[in-house]
Amino acid sequence: MLAVGLLVPNWPVLGLLLGVVLALVYVRLGRRLRGRNARVWWAAGLVAAAALYVVFALARGDVAGAALEMIGVTLVGVAVRMGLRGDLRWLAAGWLLHPLWDLGVHPPLEAPPLYIWLCLSFDAVVGIALYLQAVRN
Repeated sequence: MLAVGLLVPNWPVLGLLLGVVLALVYVRLGRRLRGRNARVWWAAGLVAAAALYVVFALARGDVAGAALEMIGVTLVGVAVRMGLRGDLRWLAAGWLLHPLWDLGVHPPLEAPPLYIWLCLSFDAVVGIALYLQAVRN
């Protein structure tokens, strides 16, 4: 019985840890960029994070779910537009609020289990890093 338990992945722990590691790599790469290129990097990642849920919904054949996710992409678009034109804190807010959208809108099993946990920690780490960068500047 113990051997079977070892074969079942602990999705929350694995996903959260992987999300933190990937976010740190993403932040490090983003910090190499300057000016508009850096903002586009942060914005493109945020749009991609939101758009993946549209893909997951369509893959399930859930047209209503995809439409709901498009509302999320539109809301992200507002943060992206404001962040590209003005204060970087808009992009930080988009990254920080995305996990709340995930938790509030997505029932469990709507996305691959590993991705759900990975997304939560990735988005939070990127959002915090961007916010800290914005207040330093």
